[in-house]
Amino acid sequence: MKCPTCLIELSKKEYNGIEVDECIKCGGMWFEAQEVDQLEDTVLNQDEFKNTMITHVRDSEKNCPKCEQRMKKFNYRWEDLELDYCAKSDGYWLDKGEEKRITEIITQQANDLDRKFRIEEQWSNNLKGLQSPSIISKIRNLIGL
Repeated sequence: MKCPTCLIELSKKEYNGIEVDECIKCGGMWFEAQEVDQLEDTVLNQDEFKNTMITHVRDSEKNCPKCEQRMKKFNYRWEDLELDYCAKSDGYWLDKGEEKRITEIITQQANDLDRKFRIEEQWSNNLKGLQSPSIISKIRNLIGL
């Protein structure tokens, strides 16, 4: 496969336990379709809590290194991170540093999720503390029953 930016042959590399193809010239990396999920899972392995991944799809200037068809680009998870992907689901092209931004975004989501759960637990505990005894219980306490 060739780099969609530099058009030179990609080399195999291990990144966070994932075998990817990297351009030694520009530092971009090709992730197979499931490998971006694996990258996210290094930070947050609970897919049910991750938000939408692909938004604002438009045409890319790059061709897929695998099928050589024109790729699409999108904003990753509603963020300002623009990634290229193969419309045939072959994978994702990440320019240098974009793999780090993915883990930063997922880390922030994980932190936000932890904070949300803590706040919900505090709110629940506060609500339990606000529950007052029934009027009957108050009367019984007043008359000593």
